[in-house]
Amino acid sequence: MKKISFILLLSMAFHFASAQTNVSKYEHFKLHYEINDKVNEIKSPVYRDDEYALIVGFFDSSEVFILDKDTTINGNVLVLNKGQLIVQKDVNCTINGGIILLNQAEFKVNRAVFTLKGNVMALHNSLFEIDSSEFIVPMDYRYQHSVAGIHNAKVKWTNSTISFGKGLLSGIFLNQSSFILQNNEFLQSVTISMHNQSSLDVKNTSNAWEFLVADSCSINIRNSSDFIFWLYFSDQQTSSITFPQGNYIQKLDFNSSVSGLEDITYSMSIDSTSNIKWGVIQQAGSDLTIKNSLMRTFGMFFDHGKSEKITGLINNQFYEDDTFTYSDRSLRLVNTDILTWNFYAVKQTNLQIEGCLFGEALAFDQGIVSTVASICDGSGGYLGAESGQLNLFATEIEAQLLTSGSSLTILAESEIDYKWLPATFAHSSIALFANTKRNGAIEALDTSFVLEIFIDSFKNQHSNSIVPIHGTINHFNGPFNPSFIRYYRVEAINLASPTIRLLVADSLTNLVADDVLCFWNTNNIPVATYDIVVSVYINNDIDPIEVRKEVNLLAASGIDIIEQTVSLFPNPCDDYLTVRIEDGQSAACSYHLFDLMGKKVNCSIVQKGISEITFNTSKLASGSYFLLLEQQGRSFYQKVLVVHE
Repeated sequence: MKKISFILLLSMAFHFASAQTNVSKYEHFKLHYEINDKVNEIKSPVYRDDEYALIVGFFDSSEVFILDKDTTINGNVLVLNKGQLIVQKDVNCTINGGIILLNQAEFKVNRAVFTLKGNVMALHNSLFEIDSSEFIVPMDYRYQHSVAGIHNAKVKWTNSTISFGKGLLSGIFLNQSSFILQNNEFLQSVTISMHNQSSLDVKNTSNAWEFLVADSCSINIRNSSDFIFWLYFSDQQTSSITFPQGNYIQKLDFNSSVSGLEDITYSMSIDSTSNIKWGVIQQAGSDLTIKNSLMRTFGMFFDHGKSEKITGLINNQFYEDDTFTYSDRSLRLVNTDILTWNFYAVKQTNLQIEGCLFGEALAFDQGIVSTVASICDGSGGYLGAESGQLNLFATEIEAQLLTSGSSLTILAESEIDYKWLPATFAHSSIALFANTKRNGAIEALDTSFVLEIFIDSFKNQHSNSIVPIHGTINHFNGPFNPSFIRYYRVEAINLASPTIRLLVADSLTNLVADDVLCFWNTNNIPVATYDIVVSVYINNDIDPIEVRKEVNLLAASGIDIIEQTVSLFPNPCDDYLTVRIEDGQSAACSYHLFDLMGKKVNCSIVQKGISEITFNTSKLASGSYFLLLEQQGRSFYQKVLVVHE
């Protein structure tokens, strides 16, 4: 779920009111359009510029533009000055862009199929109405698109089937705007913030899901089901509350007239509604007591611009009588269960989460979330950032990872065990997976870039031998990011002499996924503890990105495969090298041929029973190489000389 500070929402509203697109600090309020000048099957004269494919109401403030046939608009749509854009009955209409409605403008869809691949922004007494229609907003990931109403705007969806593809729709309503849902079927859900005297009216609707309630707004729910309500408790509010329990609420009024809630500014009226879950967003300056309640989620929202540390909070925990005090708030839980803890950081706040089991953590607007020795189980949403930073150390992630805007994500010595949705990086996000295991895909969109460096743990590493270094070197690019790995280098640092780096392999360019990166020739290397350092050079950057793994180099323990049973001929060789095991091969064996810099130049896996293999060395440069044989944890290596006549 996405949370947002009210001050930033006002800033966003100002920019949208100025009709500037692509200017939001948060992904679900950002207009992310595919701009294209082409308009199909629109016959009437249209005013156009390079921002919009269709503008209604510019020359004639009362212009009515009717789409009475199947239509595709490739670009953004702007309706303003009491203009109307109407999609009529039985029309299949697609807009490959967003919609902005300004100054009493109206956009109406009635008994049609309407597909929108963008955002909706209604401002200044405008109306966006869907009635008795199929409304489709296809998304590739959650909160890719959004809906917003600002300054007395109205968004009304009635008698319709509504779907959002792979995502969830997000949105915001403020400045006396209204969101009306009646007799709808939601195939996917929404996350909507209600602020600043806005109103929500829901009737006969199921699976609408998440609503954030704050700032003098009004909520009315009737004959509906399946909600999570997040109630804001903000600056200078002192509240004591018991949330209603049970699957069905016949009648509930929730406002400042209720004892213990005198400081809240919003009101809720719920009638004949089932499956309601309760959540809280606690903000700076609040003093909150919750008694005798079952809380689906408790969220802490930090925007003070300082460092804050949270330790030891665990999901699905019962609190008999516990008080938590932080730099800007206090919380008391009495006879209360918290199923999920969620955390949010914005405006340069550095939020440190240590030793916690939590459901969601998000960093917005230069906020930083750092986790250490923690688990995010996804029970409260996902793990993400939007123009923020995630530092995830020794963290187990059982949730979708999703970042957007100009975010930076660093995962180190962590693990992602979530295969249902890919770790998704959108817009200009950058991410580094450093020694992080993952059970799931990575998806890079737009101009994002993801670098993955993994050095596997070592086994049976001895001096005076050949040590294979296993791991992963890979990168994932958004379609508009041309970055690449120029090369990488592998070095060994004796921790007793950390200023000295021993070169293991240099100028490596091959991308590797869970395989041998290179080989470390430990002849005459002292027994000691080393850091294996992989330095990756991106594009033409001078400074590399480094990832390390500690290894204990042990004293030589002898050769497990009896050297006398392995023969290489001819050696020196020219075009071919034959390897033979004299007594036959009792198990599958891997053969690796590499140069003196540790770069693998040839390899083969030979099955049980085969006693001889031949390598083609005709294309190798003349010089010295090493042949390594590995079989059931045992190894043998021998120097090979290639000499071309």
